[in-house]
Amino acid sequence: MLTENGLRIYKELEAHCTETMGMQDIDHYALELLADSIDKYNRCAEILEREGLTQIAKTGFAAARPELAIQKDCADKILRLSAMFGITPGSRRKVFLMKPKDKKKVSITDGLDD
Repeated sequence: MLTENGLRIYKELEAHCTETMGMQDIDHYALELLADSIDKYNRCAEILEREGLTQIAKTGFAAARPELAIQKDCADKILRLSAMFGITPGSRRKVFLMKPKDKKKVSITDGLDD
């Protein structure tokens, strides 16, 4: 379930993807996962900024905060899913190349001389 901020991110991504790649109904599930990952990444960043990267463990030694691992997992998902939706400059170029220029049906005989 998306948070309020996650929903805002989703709507921004949906507008971009609808305009650039003509999303299908099924694409919304992956887009929701992308929005959720961006939201969680940002929330972890806020916690890490406020609390620091480490905490004192029960052993008395410094240990990485759990938000660091969550943030890394979210970053991996963001990179993978961003490429699917043309969010990065390189993937955007690929998405535009794959996007059909018009809705005209193409036949395998188009362009053949009679």
